[in-house]
Amino acid sequence: MLFRVRTLDSADVRKIGGGCGIAAIATYVSGTIVAAAQYPVQFSPFDLLISDLGNYLHNPSGAVYINAGGVIAGLLLVPFFVSIGPWYDLAKSRKFFYIGAELFGIVLALGMIMQAIFSQDTPLHRPWSAIALLSMLLMLLFANFALLKNPAFNRLIGCFGFAATLACAAFLALYAIGLSPFILEWIAVYACLLWVWLLSFNALSLKRSGS
Repeated sequence: MLFRVRTLDSADVRKIGGGCGIAAIATYVSGTIVAAAQYPVQFSPFDLLISDLGNYLHNPSGAVYINAGGVIAGLLLVPFFVSIGPWYDLAKSRKFFYIGAELFGIVLALGMIMQAIFSQDTPLHRPWSAIALLSMLLMLLFANFALLKNPAFNRLIGCFGFAATLACAAFLALYAIGLSPFILEWIAVYACLLWVWLLSFNALSLKRSGS
């Protein structure tokens, strides 16, 4: 054979996932910034939910940027969440939590895509937003429990991940009783995004010793 195609091993999958994670966060944050800049009145995370930026009635010029960013970021996050599973090969324990992190992560990615397609000014936005937030909470729980005993995982990222989980749980609890703590949603969502960013760099920094 003139050419040999090398199959991807676990190390390859982790690094590809890390690259996709970084690209996803950069895309979503960029879309959010542009959408906020286009908002027709003064924008404040203390007064508005993230989804308000993607409302075509409230933000006719800027909504497309955050919604497009949400779709692209969601697609990029699928390989990122798939790449959490191969971390198991470095620890060989807590397999159930790795599987849960992958599954809830993929549901989170799907929720991001769908809530961007069905923006806040449509009736399907609210259920997809709820699915995304709940799966975000579960993904963080499963992923950090899975990775905490992994020798290649940075423990500081795990501590931050549990803090992000608490922020997400607090927002969901308050939202469930009819309160809308706007800034807490921003904290929860962006804490999760920062966790993805940090884990992506952790994956890219790993040496190729072992799969």
